[in-house]
Amino acid sequence: MTSETAPCVSDLPDGFAVHSQCGTFIDADGDALAVDIAPYELHVNATFSALEGMTTGTVNGGTGKFKDATGSLTFSNSQDLATGVVATSYDGTVKF
Repeated sequence: MTSETAPCVSDLPDGFAVHSQCGTFIDADGDALAVDIAPYELHVNATFSALEGMTTGTVNGGTGKFKDATGSLTFSNSQDLATGVVATSYDGTVKF
């Protein structure tokens, strides 16, 4: 399964921005699973080596076998400040 995301950014009145993602997971058959990912904040970790954050996502249908899919996911995000590498892991339930 591959994934694609598109950033969805909302500016806040205090000058900060909340970043969220509109995600699509695509299986080997080309069927797509749509996930609305909630806004999240990234915080610098205790060693100042990475930005870290957690968020949730709601499965909102898709195409093919995922047409009527429902479910929820929890995402854990981390970006290494030295390399810029971003890692995301997720856990949850999808019914289709």
